[in-house]
Amino acid sequence: MKLDKKLLILAGVICAVEGWKIIWKTCNLVHIWKAKIPTIMPHLSESAEKHNLMMESPFDRKYGIILEVFGVKRRHVYHMDLVPGIRLGELYKLALIGCNGVYIGVCVILLCTTLAKLYFGYHPFIYKLTSRITEDKQSRALLFFAFDNFINRSCPLIVELIKVSMTDPGEFSMIHMSVTWNAILVGMSVLIMYFLLHIKEQIGSFGWSLIPIIFKGLEILLTIAVISALKLVQEPPQKPSDLNTRLESLLATTKYPKLAIRENFSDRFPMVNHYSSLFNDVIAYTPQILTRLPNDQITSIVAHEIGKRKYFYWPYYYFVDIVKTLAISCVTIKSFDSLEIDEMFGFLDDLPHPAISLYLGHAYILPLIHQVIDWISNVGFRLYIYKCDTYACRQGFSSELKNALRSLAGTSNRYPIFDSPWYSTIMGDVPTVLDRILQIELYEFHQNRKV
Repeated sequence: MKLDKKLLILAGVICAVEGWKIIWKTCNLVHIWKAKIPTIMPHLSESAEKHNLMMESPFDRKYGIILEVFGVKRRHVYHMDLVPGIRLGELYKLALIGCNGVYIGVCVILLCTTLAKLYFGYHPFIYKLTSRITEDKQSRALLFFAFDNFINRSCPLIVELIKVSMTDPGEFSMIHMSVTWNAILVGMSVLIMYFLLHIKEQIGSFGWSLIPIIFKGLEILLTIAVISALKLVQEPPQKPSDLNTRLESLLATTKYPKLAIRENFSDRFPMVNHYSSLFNDVIAYTPQILTRLPNDQITSIVAHEIGKRKYFYWPYYYFVDIVKTLAISCVTIKSFDSLEIDEMFGFLDDLPHPAISLYLGHAYILPLIHQVIDWISNVGFRLYIYKCDTYACRQGFSSELKNALRSLAGTSNRYPIFDSPWYSTIMGDVPTVLDRILQIELYEFHQNRKV
């Protein structure tokens, strides 16, 4: 099929963006495979037992079942049959290799599927087939949307099918469940699209483009409500008094002596997080952090989180979120009833419903814009983490923070270990634990030279 020049350019951009992501993911996979367990993190050399499985990646990521290839059986999210003698660090490595390998496979399949659709004129062909069912353009648009949405959601199941075939053919019921769930999601999406098409005449294209902004506003209001509710939670009496004293002393030396610190039971990993909305701030810690770290190290992590308040981390986060939302609105305005997009995708003889160009714009153009925004914003997120570490060091917690990072390494995706430094710099939004420790040591070196 002879492709439109603009469609060729779009295909080239898709190959560049997705290819760049696949290349770096592959390089990172090789680096993880070759990486050794750091000796400065002794807990990773412990034998993996069910009582010390506090690592997020092997158990709660969607593709953690790939561990079965290496002899680790996962029955459900909280239960695994562990290979005798396997170390926590090895288990974490295998999980990362599995997650990255499956992610690369999914990306390759989606890229090949996308290019095949563009080359063979898939979209006008499917839309033409809908005319055999009904002649109503709106109904044809909804049928096209439902079929293509289902195909897009089901393509990653090819990797899941291969994985289950290799590990446990008796688990094909998981594939059936995924297909059923995809069908439910498609049905809900079609109902939403049907509703939007009916209100389009009342609110116009510009009003329709405001819908993402309205939903984002509701999301921010919900965040404010959750943070306000978290602040109302009473402090548990079992928190060590020594820790209370340390935290009060830390807050007294900052600009935020009344910053609320509350316990968060919603996460089972050892974490301390700063949450902020337009009017409220709260630092929440999980009960697991109390048993995993001594009080001085917990205080150093809290100091890092206070740095987010000082350096306006959350306004930056909301700014990136709003930019993404504005991108959705812009693509909505530009793509609805766009003859240019219809011609680009090969709808020359049978001009479709105006919503088809909107769907194609959101399916092919918007993800590229969001991906570029993510890559740019990740640089800022990494810098914020380094600045917050520096802030904790200025409060006198450099040694405690380094020890805390060593103890938390691998316990969640916020504390990665084996990622390539180059991958972490270019693609990731969180630096590795070793990178953060190196930056803290550089800060200590410069401070010692000043003395």
